[in-house]
Amino acid sequence: MNRSSLVVAGFLAAAEMYADSASKAPARVPVCIAHLSHTLVSSEARGLTSLMFEGVGVKIVWRDGLVGCEPGSIRIAFSEVTPPDLRPGALAYAMPYAGFKAYSAPLASASLNEGFHICILYDRIQQIMGARLTARLLAHVLTHEITHVLQGLMRHSTEGIMKARWTQNDYAAMLCRQLVLTRDDIELLHIGIAVRAEVLNNAEKLAHKGEKVTAAGGS
Repeated sequence: MNRSSLVVAGFLAAAEMYADSASKAPARVPVCIAHLSHTLVSSEARGLTSLMFEGVGVKIVWRDGLVGCEPGSIRIAFSEVTPPDLRPGALAYAMPYAGFKAYSAPLASASLNEGFHICILYDRIQQIMGARLTARLLAHVLTHEITHVLQGLMRHSTEGIMKARWTQNDYAAMLCRQLVLTRDDIELLHIGIAVRAEVLNNAEKLAHKGEKVTAAGGS
Protein backbone atom coordinates (compact mmCIF):
# COMPACT_ATOMS: atom_id res chain seq x y z
CA MET A 1 0.00 0.00 0.00
CA ASN A 2 1.49 3.36 -1.00
CA ARG A 3 1.64 6.44 1.23
CA SER A 4 -1.41 8.11 -0.36
CA SER A 5 -3.50 4.99 0.24
CA LEU A 6 -2.37 4.89 3.86
CA VAL A 7 -3.39 8.52 4.34
CA VAL A 8 -6.86 7.87 2.89
CA ALA A 9 -7.21 4.74 5.03
CA GLY A 10 -6.31 6.75 8.11
CA PHE A 11 -8.97 9.35 7.40
CA LEU A 12 -11.59 6.63 6.78
CA ALA A 13 -10.67 4.89 10.03
CA ALA A 14 -11.06 8.13 11.96
CA ALA A 15 -14.40 8.82 10.29
CA GLU A 16 -15.67 5.35 11.21
CA MET A 17 -14.37 5.65 14.78
CA TYR A 18 -16.37 8.80 15.33
CA ALA A 19 -19.46 7.84 13.32
CA ASP A 20 -21.74 8.77 16.21
CA SER A 21 -20.63 12.40 15.94
CA ALA A 22 -20.81 12.46 12.17
CA SER A 23 -24.27 10.84 11.97
CA LYS A 24 -25.93 14.15 12.82
CA ALA A 25 -26.05 17.13 10.49
CA PRO A 26 -22.52 18.58 10.54
CA ALA A 27 -22.02 21.78 12.51
CA ARG A 28 -21.09 24.56 10.09
CA VAL A 29 -17.99 26.61 11.01
CA PRO A 30 -16.97 29.55 8.76
CA VAL A 31 -13.21 30.11 8.55
CA CYS A 32 -11.56 33.02 6.75
CA ILE A 33 -7.94 32.30 5.85
CA ALA A 34 -5.28 34.72 4.62
CA HIS A 35 -3.27 34.22 1.45
CA LEU A 36 -0.21 31.99 1.78
CA SER A 37 2.67 32.28 -0.68
CA HIS A 38 2.64 28.50 -1.16
CA THR A 39 -0.89 28.18 -2.53
CA LEU A 40 -0.71 24.44 -3.26
CA VAL A 41 0.38 23.73 0.33
CA SER A 42 -2.48 25.86 1.65
CA SER A 43 -5.00 24.10 -0.58
CA GLU A 44 -3.83 20.60 0.39
CA ALA A 45 -3.73 21.49 4.09
CA ARG A 46 -7.26 22.87 3.97
CA GLY A 47 -8.49 19.70 2.32
CA LEU A 48 -6.92 17.50 4.99
CA THR A 49 -8.22 19.77 7.76
CA SER A 50 -11.73 19.56 6.33
CA LEU A 51 -11.51 15.75 6.30
CA MET A 52 -10.39 15.62 9.93
CA PHE A 53 -13.31 17.78 11.04
CA GLU A 54 -15.85 16.02 8.83
CA GLY A 55 -14.93 12.80 10.63
CA VAL A 56 -16.21 14.30 13.89
CA GLY A 57 -19.32 15.99 12.55
CA VAL A 58 -18.00 19.48 11.78
CA LYS A 59 -18.03 21.15 8.36
CA ILE A 60 -15.39 23.84 7.83
CA VAL A 61 -16.56 26.47 5.32
CA TRP A 62 -13.42 28.14 3.96
CA ARG A 63 -13.30 31.69 2.64
CA ASP A 64 -10.21 33.20 1.04
CA GLY A 65 -9.03 36.45 2.62
CA LEU A 66 -9.73 38.18 5.92
CA VAL A 67 -11.86 41.02 4.57
CA GLY A 68 -15.64 40.70 4.62
CA CYS A 69 -15.83 37.66 6.91
CA GLU A 70 -19.28 36.83 8.18
CA PRO A 71 -19.89 37.47 11.91
CA GLY A 72 -18.45 34.78 14.12
CA SER A 73 -15.96 33.54 11.54
CA ILE A 74 -12.59 32.23 12.67
CA ARG A 75 -9.82 34.31 11.08
CA ILE A 76 -6.47 32.73 10.26
CA ALA A 77 -3.33 34.69 9.36
CA PHE A 78 0.18 33.47 8.51
CA SER A 79 3.61 34.58 9.63
CA GLU A 80 6.26 33.56 7.10
CA VAL A 81 9.17 35.40 8.74
CA THR A 82 8.69 34.84 12.46
CA PRO A 83 10.99 36.60 14.97
CA PRO A 84 12.88 34.04 17.10
CA ASP A 85 11.63 35.67 20.31
CA LEU A 86 7.94 35.42 19.32
CA ARG A 87 6.52 32.56 21.39
CA PRO A 88 9.62 30.34 21.14
CA GLY A 89 8.75 26.74 20.30
CA ALA A 90 5.20 27.55 19.16
CA LEU A 91 3.95 26.64 15.68
CA ALA A 92 0.87 28.84 16.03
CA TYR A 93 -1.14 30.81 18.53
CA ALA A 94 -4.83 31.52 18.97
CA MET A 95 -7.02 34.02 20.81
CA PRO A 96 -10.18 32.11 21.72
CA TYR A 97 -10.55 32.30 25.49
CA ALA A 98 -12.90 34.70 27.27
CA GLY A 99 -11.87 35.82 30.72
CA PHE A 100 -8.42 34.24 30.76
CA LYS A 101 -5.08 35.99 30.87
CA ALA A 102 -2.63 35.44 28.04
CA TYR A 103 -0.53 32.33 28.38
CA SER A 104 1.92 30.46 26.20
CA ALA A 105 2.36 26.78 25.37
CA PRO A 106 4.41 24.85 22.82
CA LEU A 107 1.61 24.58 20.25
CA ALA A 108 -0.83 27.30 21.19
CA SER A 109 -1.18 30.41 23.31
CA ALA A 110 -4.15 32.57 23.97
CA SER A 111 -5.92 35.65 25.28
CA LEU A 112 -9.38 36.79 24.33
CA ASN A 113 -9.43 40.50 23.69
CA GLU A 114 -8.92 39.67 20.00
CA GLY A 115 -11.89 37.40 19.40
CA PHE A 116 -11.61 34.34 17.14
CA HIS A 117 -8.15 34.79 15.65
CA ILE A 118 -5.36 32.34 14.82
CA CYS A 119 -1.84 33.05 13.61
CA ILE A 120 0.12 30.21 11.99
CA LEU A 121 3.92 30.50 12.23
CA TYR A 122 4.41 28.96 8.82
CA ASP A 123 8.18 29.23 8.53
CA ARG A 124 8.60 27.10 11.67
CA ILE A 125 6.31 24.43 10.21
CA GLN A 126 8.49 24.33 7.10
CA GLN A 127 11.60 23.83 9.21
CA ILE A 128 10.13 20.74 10.89
CA MET A 129 8.72 18.83 7.93
CA GLY A 130 10.46 20.18 4.84
CA ALA A 131 8.73 21.44 1.72
CA ARG A 132 7.34 18.09 0.50
CA LEU A 133 5.44 17.30 3.69
CA THR A 134 4.63 20.77 4.99
CA ALA A 135 0.95 20.50 4.07
CA ARG A 136 0.52 17.45 6.31
CA LEU A 137 1.85 19.25 9.39
CA LEU A 138 0.04 22.48 8.52
CA ALA A 139 -3.25 20.56 8.45
CA HIS A 140 -2.62 19.25 11.96
CA VAL A 141 -1.71 22.71 13.24
CA LEU A 142 -4.85 24.19 11.67
CA THR A 143 -7.00 21.47 13.21
CA HIS A 144 -5.33 21.93 16.61
CA GLU A 145 -5.86 25.69 16.66
CA ILE A 146 -9.40 25.68 15.24
CA THR A 147 -10.32 23.11 17.90
CA HIS A 148 -8.94 25.43 20.59
CA VAL A 149 -11.13 28.25 19.29
CA LEU A 150 -14.25 26.09 19.03
CA GLN A 151 -13.81 24.47 22.45
CA GLY A 152 -13.10 27.85 24.03
CA LEU A 153 -11.02 26.11 26.68
CA MET A 154 -7.44 26.43 27.85
CA ARG A 155 -6.64 22.72 27.74
CA HIS A 156 -4.61 20.04 25.98
CA SER A 157 -4.92 16.27 25.74
CA THR A 158 -2.33 13.64 26.58
CA GLU A 159 -2.44 12.21 23.06
CA GLY A 160 -3.52 12.98 19.51
CA ILE A 161 -4.04 16.31 17.78
CA MET A 162 -4.60 18.26 20.98
CA LYS A 163 -1.32 17.32 22.70
CA ALA A 164 0.55 20.34 24.02
CA ARG A 165 3.77 19.18 22.38
CA TRP A 166 4.07 16.71 19.54
CA THR A 167 6.97 14.25 19.63
CA GLN A 168 9.13 12.90 16.82
CA ASN A 169 6.92 9.81 16.85
CA ASP A 170 3.87 12.02 16.29
CA TYR A 171 5.56 13.78 13.37
CA ALA A 172 6.49 10.41 11.89
CA ALA A 173 2.88 9.22 12.25
CA MET A 174 1.66 12.27 10.32
CA LEU A 175 3.53 11.04 7.24
CA CYS A 176 1.10 8.15 6.64
CA ARG A 177 -2.00 8.99 8.68
CA GLN A 178 -3.48 11.83 10.68
CA LEU A 179 -3.49 12.14 14.43
CA VAL A 180 -6.99 12.10 15.89
CA LEU A 181 -9.09 14.00 18.38
CA THR A 182 -9.86 12.03 21.53
CA ARG A 183 -13.46 11.39 22.56
CA ASP A 184 -13.13 14.07 25.24
CA ASP A 185 -11.82 16.47 22.59
CA ILE A 186 -14.82 15.74 20.38
CA GLU A 187 -17.38 16.10 23.16
CA LEU A 188 -15.89 19.44 24.26
CA LEU A 189 -15.69 20.53 20.63
CA HIS A 190 -19.43 20.09 20.10
CA ILE A 191 -20.28 21.64 23.46
CA GLY A 192 -18.13 24.63 22.54
CA ILE A 193 -19.75 24.96 19.13
CA ALA A 194 -23.22 24.95 20.71
CA VAL A 195 -22.24 27.56 23.29
CA ARG A 196 -20.55 29.69 20.64
CA ALA A 197 -23.64 29.55 18.40
CA GLU A 198 -25.85 30.64 21.30
CA VAL A 199 -23.54 33.55 22.16
CA LEU A 200 -23.41 34.71 18.54
CA ASN A 201 -27.20 34.36 18.22
CA ASN A 202 -27.77 36.44 21.37
CA ALA A 203 -25.30 39.06 20.18
CA GLU A 204 -27.14 39.30 16.86
CA LYS A 205 -30.47 39.70 18.66
CA LEU A 206 -29.05 42.48 20.82
CA ALA A 207 -27.63 44.21 17.76
CA HIS A 208 -31.01 44.11 16.03
CA LYS A 209 -32.71 45.35 19.19
CA GLY A 210 -30.24 48.23 19.38
CA GLU A 211 -30.92 49.13 15.75
CA LYS A 212 -34.67 49.21 16.40
CA VAL A 213 -34.22 51.41 19.47
CA THR A 214 -31.98 53.80 17.51
CA ALA A 215 -34.45 53.94 14.66
CA ALA A 216 -37.35 54.60 17.03
CA GLY A 217 -35.42 57.35 18.79
CA GLY A 218 -34.64 59.05 15.52
CA SER A 219 -38.22 59.02 14.20
